[in-house]
Amino acid sequence: MSAAVESPRVEVAGLRAVRGGRTVLRRMSLTPVSPAVMLLAQVAVSVLQALLGITIALAVFHAVFAISPPGEWGWAILSLVLCMAAMYAIGVLLAALAPSTTAATAVGMVLFLGMMALGGGVVPAENLPSWLASAGEVLPFGAGVQAIATSWTGGTPETFHLLVLVGTALVASVAAVRLFRWE
Repeated sequence: MSAAVESPRVEVAGLRAVRGGRTVLRRMSLTPVSPAVMLLAQVAVSVLQALLGITIALAVFHAVFAISPPGEWGWAILSLVLCMAAMYAIGVLLAALAPSTTAATAVGMVLFLGMMALGGGVVPAENLPSWLASAGEVLPFGAGVQAIATSWTGGTPETFHLLVLVGTALVASVAAVRLFRWE
């Protein structure tokens, strides 16, 4: 789970670095490559890296700590993919909006750590005050944690959590593509 949500935060800096290189951007703006294709390619490479990291981590956890595999593989994979899509979309949106790599990284860290704290990544959501736990569930990190945990233990994730992830991915992706500028 951590690789699924940490990688997009790091992705913000990578996308800002690509955008920050004015020579590269000027050259790319002369090609028929649209911002959507460029953002998609960048995210695709990063997703493959995240999936490799997740696979290695799960193999080590299974071998060393005897962690059992998900009870519902289909729901677990769907929940993970939706969580990654939502977090990547937020990262790409930040990259499109932020004026510099430093700003994108700072805002990304604040958002990521805030969502992690409210979503059950620091303290289990059950241990948070009910109003904070409820707030965390409407954020993509919290919805992702709930959906993955439920499917890992053999249950079916709540439709609400899946819709939060889908909605975040769609809204942030569309906004990022519309707001991205070559210069």
